[in-house]
Amino acid sequence: MEDRPLDEYVIREGSEKLDFSEYRITLNHRNYMLFCTGIIMLDMVRSSFGMFFPHVTGFTLAQNQLLSVMLIVIEAYSCYFFLNYFNYYKLKVLARVTLFLFISYIAEDLFYLLNIINIEMPSIVGTVITMVAIPLMFVWVVKILRMDVHSYSSIKFLRYAVILLIITFCLSLIAGLGLPFLFEDYYLYIKLLGCPIILYYFFIIKFTLDLKTIEE
Repeated sequence: MEDRPLDEYVIREGSEKLDFSEYRITLNHRNYMLFCTGIIMLDMVRSSFGMFFPHVTGFTLAQNQLLSVMLIVIEAYSCYFFLNYFNYYKLKVLARVTLFLFISYIAEDLFYLLNIINIEMPSIVGTVITMVAIPLMFVWVVKILRMDVHSYSSIKFLRYAVILLIITFCLSLIAGLGLPFLFEDYYLYIKLLGCPIILYYFFIIKFTLDLKTIEE
């Protein structure tokens, strides 16, 4: 059987229809995913609370550039991780949407990186990226919520993560509409309302830990 970089394909026999066994990953790749998710969580904490602790979370231009590049690499690995999972279970639509979401995230990160190094990009570019990402995320959320928790390994934790995405989106929408009329420095509170996204990544960690490993 051909070796695969991330997962192991094992075919069940003894029935008329062959089926894939439960998805498995190597210990190393599980650890890589845990590390990447942990870094993203720390960056989310910095983004949410950095305004209140500028002497701790304030980065120089070079540090922000380095962080942006590192996050692009981390997001690339996370995309690779999920693509292997979805492709294993032949969830083609989810795999494609995940790939397109990754491309939109990379475009957003590059847009931010270019602004950091004082290369001015038209604001319409950021708006277009956002308008493309929102429907993709909607499809991704709906597909995850409609999956049978008994048919796919660890999917329940991914569903919990999706629910946190919905909560975060609703809070941000409400805040964007109401807070400007209530507080002069409303932008501080909008950043705080992004905190539930940190729990999203907590469930991504739970999802990763719950996957079976090849060594088991």
